[in-house]
Amino acid sequence: MRDGELAELASKLRGLLSLRGEPVALALLSEELGGALRARDLDVEVLRLCQMATLSRTYGWVVEAGVEDLAYMCSYVLGLRDDLPSRLAEEYAEYWFRDVGDGLRKVKEMYRAPRRGQRFVVTAPLSKASFKPSALLIYLNPAQACLALCALQWGRYRRLTFTFTGESACSDSIARCLATGEASLTVPCFGERRFGHVQDDELLLATPPEALRELVEGLEALRRRGVRYPIPMAGPQLDLTKALPERYRKLYEARRFS
Repeated sequence: MRDGELAELASKLRGLLSLRGEPVALALLSEELGGALRARDLDVEVLRLCQMATLSRTYGWVVEAGVEDLAYMCSYVLGLRDDLPSRLAEEYAEYWFRDVGDGLRKVKEMYRAPRRGQRFVVTAPLSKASFKPSALLIYLNPAQACLALCALQWGRYRRLTFTFTGESACSDSIARCLATGEASLTVPCFGERRFGHVQDDELLLATPPEALRELVEGLEALRRRGVRYPIPMAGPQLDLTKALPERYRKLYEARRFS
């Protein structure tokens, strides 16, 4: 894409879906970006990925962390480290699962970004990103998510399936997107709400940057058909055939259905 095209598309996306904020750009880097806020600048011992994303989308900050100042699970999910400390994995398994074996199996099965020499992760509002994003993080409510997924299917239908492995659900959105190259939606976990301040009505959709054009074009096409956000509601006590698009309504008016 040409310079500025991603930001232009993101601005259109925000308008089409009335998003609260712009997408967050996330990149995995082999070298330190420089000029970004680190844990030491924020006077914290370690950063968490969901914390970084909310600092970027709420305050407009560019935030960076390496394996030395990124929480263990976050760096594991992003492929910055090969393994979790064994005791941490056991504590995690004991805390979240009745059966420790279930918990340890979950840690092994969760999506992780492919290990490609990355040593740092950086997040920024897309309009401020001086780096090439590896993924875009879009926070949306269920109605917005519904239209976004329909838009992704507009020009290329495929059945969209998503996962939820439990706590550390950033693996189901961000890591899954990085591992598969597909848009990935999930229900944010406890940690994303507690540490990342994700709101109760928000889902997280992680997309490859290249999918943003497909998403915007699909939303624009659906909008021309009258499918747009916010979705107007028809009262359940009414004859709802009157709220259908004309092409469907004609079938009911002519009683050509069985």
